[in-house]
Amino acid sequence: MKSNKLKTIALSLATLLIFSTSVLSATIKEGIELYNNGDYNNAIKIFSELIKNNPNDSEPHKWLAKCYEATFDIKKSIVESKLYQDLEYRRIIDEKTSTPSPTVTPTEIDKTVTTDDVDESEPTIKNITVIDDLFLYDLIGKRDNTSENKVALDFSKIKSLFSEIPSDKDKLSQLNKKMELTKFYDIASHENELILEKTNVDLLLLKINEWIKDRDQETVAKKRAYKNNEISRMISNYQSEVNNLSELINKPVFKNTDPLTYEYYRNLMSETSISSENYISDLKKKKEKLQKSLSELEKFIRDLNSLIKTQDDKLKIIAKNQDTSYINLQDKQANDNKKLSDSNMEKDILLQAIKEIDKTLEIIGK
Repeated sequence: MKSNKLKTIALSLATLLIFSTSVLSATIKEGIELYNNGDYNNAIKIFSELIKNNPNDSEPHKWLAKCYEATFDIKKSIVESKLYQDLEYRRIIDEKTSTPSPTVTPTEIDKTVTTDDVDESEPTIKNITVIDDLFLYDLIGKRDNTSENKVALDFSKIKSLFSEIPSDKDKLSQLNKKMELTKFYDIASHENELILEKTNVDLLLLKINEWIKDRDQETVAKKRAYKNNEISRMISNYQSEVNNLSELINKPVFKNTDPLTYEYYRNLMSETSISSENYISDLKKKKEKLQKSLSELEKFIRDLNSLIKTQDDKLKIIAKNQDTSYINLQDKQANDNKKLSDSNMEKDILLQAIKEIDKTLEIIGK
């Protein structure tokens, strides 16, 4: 009897040892595989052990944040996301400081900057507010919703909205331009305004990082000082954009914020004293303005298409020479093609807006 008991204890200890050893020897790849298979609890154990063994490795923090998010432990997810971002920032800084300084040519007669000359108070991305989960969580916690019919978007909705914003600079610029057009034509929903402000913030941050990278390679004191002033100015503008974004995030709005929809009209009727007749009149005036803009835009697109075709014909004629005139015409055509693409995007926005107005007017008229 005693022998059987000892065997059971030994077997249990062996099993525990095997499991402990498997966790200790687990790799980040195995943890990711568990996460992808939906085995979040065991993935959490592996990532936690990896962090314990190497707390300065950012990657396990990123995946641990994903695991916590998948198990709806938002607070822990935010903490791990913040740790991941901090460690990544340190890694980038370490890489920068280990990069050799560029050589200075003899023609740069101004005073040059050495490592000892660099002012530690120079503006860096440490001086800015990061729009991450922790920022959103803190911001949303300060809300004071007093309206019965209006409410600010919740954390999951905002995060979902922001997750659709691309990080690629060209795509980001294109989305920003699209949202600017909705605001210009006074047809932007609250979500459009949020995306516009967030893309403003993201584009400015990209620009700041580019200037900082350029500044860090600068060895001429006067040029470096100029770049520091510009970076400080951009950081100040960035913070203003963040403040604007914060106000929009916490702004109470109707459930449907598209100003051209029937649902918005119903909400507006319940909240304001505007009459149905006045609203319909305003909507018809807006449609007329949009149609006029569309007509002008379609003419511009036709003229631009004709111009690009003419450029194609000229390029075929002078293609053999490949001289400066050929290159200049190629550049001109590339610029015109970009204008054409932007104009077609604008046309689609106007067509969709007019279609939505017609739909709303038809429902109201019934």
